[in-house]
Amino acid sequence: MSFSLAFLTCNLSDAVREGVNPFTGEKVRAPVDVGLNPDEFATLFQALKVLNATGPDESGYHYAYLADEYVGIGAGDVNDSFPRRGFAVEVEGNLSVPIAEILWTLATAANVCISSSIEPDIIALTRQYTDQRVAERWPQAAYISSPVELYTWLARQLETGRIV
Repeated sequence: MSFSLAFLTCNLSDAVREGVNPFTGEKVRAPVDVGLNPDEFATLFQALKVLNATGPDESGYHYAYLADEYVGIGAGDVNDSFPRRGFAVEVEGNLSVPIAEILWTLATAANVCISSSIEPDIIALTRQYTDQRVAERWPQAAYISSPVELYTWLARQLETGRIV
């Protein structure tokens, strides 16, 4: 089994980008968020070290291994200078509490929410936020307070096909 997640910044802004959907011709507005601050970015890379993650490879992925399973983290390079508003995470293997612990470590280190890569409204937050923009952006977010709760939440999303 494998599945993908999007880890998205919780440092939101009021800025938006306007454009046209090339498939429908409809005008669309997309948020332009602040992204990870330097401390969060540094803490993310500290977490990768603690997890003994390898990388980055030529695609910017780091890999944290557990026996025959691994988590691929598209965090790029510690010296990247562009705003990091999120990163892809790919799990290759079965969901387990140890896998959830890796995901929890990364999410809490980087101050990001955990999102389905196919359904953007499926969101787990690892803490309560005082920034009203977080509540407005993700009003139905699940608040997860431990790796075991994250495991349970992910298992439910995988079972219903909302995370693949």
